[in-house]
Amino acid sequence: MEFHPIEVLRRFDELLQSKGLEFKDGVVIGGTAISLLYRHERFTQDVDLLTPIPPLVKAASREFAAKEGLAEDWLNNRVVNLDNCKPMGWGKDLVPLFEGVSLSLYSVSRINLLRIKLFAACDRAEGMAIDLPDVKSMNPTRVEVGDATQWVRGELSRQRRSMRENQQFLQILDAIEKLLG
Repeated sequence: MEFHPIEVLRRFDELLQSKGLEFKDGVVIGGTAISLLYRHERFTQDVDLLTPIPPLVKAASREFAAKEGLAEDWLNNRVVNLDNCKPMGWGKDLVPLFEGVSLSLYSVSRINLLRIKLFAACDRAEGMAIDLPDVKSMNPTRVEVGDATQWVRGELSRQRRSMRENQQFLQILDAIEKLLG
């Protein structure tokens, strides 16, 4: 089920507060960060965290999911597998996203969010439908697009992919770069 992050985070903060739990300094990427910073009308299916979720908070998130009709893993660390493709300075220059009584969340820096969304736009089948509108909503400058595409190209050369995968990836990246001008 898709949801608007700000409303869900407010209610989850209330639940954490009622249980005497705290989750401070969580680092979010993906659709939730885009929704809260740039594309306010955007809905998402989950909150992707780079930081570990304390066990009691994870249990509370499952209880909350059942009560709210959300997926059990609406609050997750699935993106931790990004460890092999994090831009330099990934955890620096964090941007405040949400500050509640018991819950505080941050996003990675603007340039790193742009890089990872651009990479995702090329890397997954639904990327052009999901990630490209996210990238556009950030209204990146030419300099930012140049920086992000250069990082994506470097990351692609660092990863071990087939020649066919590389060609498809680069064709998508070239098309996106032209679209963003």
